[in-house]
Amino acid sequence: MRIKSILIIAVMLLCSMKCYCEHNHSHHEQNAHSTEKDKDRWLWQLPRKVMKEIGIKEGMVVADVGAGDGYFTIPLAQKVGNKGIIIASDIDQNGLDKIKVKSDKLGLKNIRIILGDENNPKLPSGQIDIVLIVNTIHYIKDLNSVLDNIKTSLKPGGKMVIIQWDAEKMNIEAEREWDAEDKRQFSMRTTLKRIYAANFEVEKILTFLPMQNIFICVPDAGS
Repeated sequence: MRIKSILIIAVMLLCSMKCYCEHNHSHHEQNAHSTEKDKDRWLWQLPRKVMKEIGIKEGMVVADVGAGDGYFTIPLAQKVGNKGIIIASDIDQNGLDKIKVKSDKLGLKNIRIILGDENNPKLPSGQIDIVLIVNTIHYIKDLNSVLDNIKTSLKPGGKMVIIQWDAEKMNIEAEREWDAEDKRQFSMRTTLKRIYAANFEVEKILTFLPMQNIFICVPDAGS
């Protein structure tokens, strides 16, 4: 039986994503969740399962690019522990300030905050095990420039993980038909084309999330 709250959230998300071209940074405002909205998002984002399936472990250095107000940043910091580091990068200082408040309240000392720009998340070179990008790549105007920086930030064997909306899944959850541009923008084909155009290869695709897919990527060996 479909959960009513998932339907409500799905419709809201569909409406907000429809306007992404006109409101390039609106996702940061949408991510300023109240406690109740955080609880609702757990029903479809499944953060604990996501962290397990993408291989987040104690002691890792992980970057959360497009961190917003820290929906993933905080549980990531708790998961990697005191021996690990979480780098929260975003272009929205307001969202990063909220992460600082949350981390201070929880006593988390392993979060590093970076104010990036539209073309560069400004991650440190060669230091990161996993870069996580959630519900963000469709907002980025010059994705290749951003992913070039991400590529140089990875340790040998490091991975980039992209979590992105899937039009077919959203059709089912919201019980409505997307228009042709929505279908193209949020299709698996479009996401794959963007990843490969930036000289990454997709190592694995995870499809267990109800409204998104997870793309585990590595730098193209020939790039």
